[in-house]
Amino acid sequence: MAITITLPVVGSSQNTWGTILNQTITDIAEAVNGNATKVQPNLDNLVIDSVTVTATPQELNTLDGFGGTSDDLNKTTLFLNGASAGSTNNSKAVIYSTSGGVKYGYWTIIEESGNLKFKNGSNTRMSLDSSGNLTVYGNVTAYGSP
Repeated sequence: MAITITLPVVGSSQNTWGTILNQTITDIAEAVNGNATKVQPNLDNLVIDSVTVTATPQELNTLDGFGGTSDDLNKTTLFLNGASAGSTNNSKAVIYSTSGGVKYGYWTIIEESGNLKFKNGSNTRMSLDSSGNLTVYGNVTAYGSP
């Protein structure tokens, strides 16, 4: 962030040095306190606790308003458009469970260790692993009708 300050010139700022210093100190204080209208930070490289932030401004803005914990974020349980568990948002048809799964009636689809689990209530009824193997807990009917 660039802050431009004006220093009085020794021998040339007679009768104005006090005004110049006061304005300079005010500009610095406003910039530090975040009240400056003149300061336009240019953060080409943002470093927090010795770690360079590599996210784009758009990526950071995606998290605007996120109220979860870092654990929630690491589990990728961010809900679309600010929805919360058990409710719809912006007339979206997807309802999320408290664990971040997708709910549809009594059914919940969650991801556990790279596998999709299809649950009815708390019981897993079907799972699909990352290799494409489908496991069904119960009978499978081929060519049936509803």
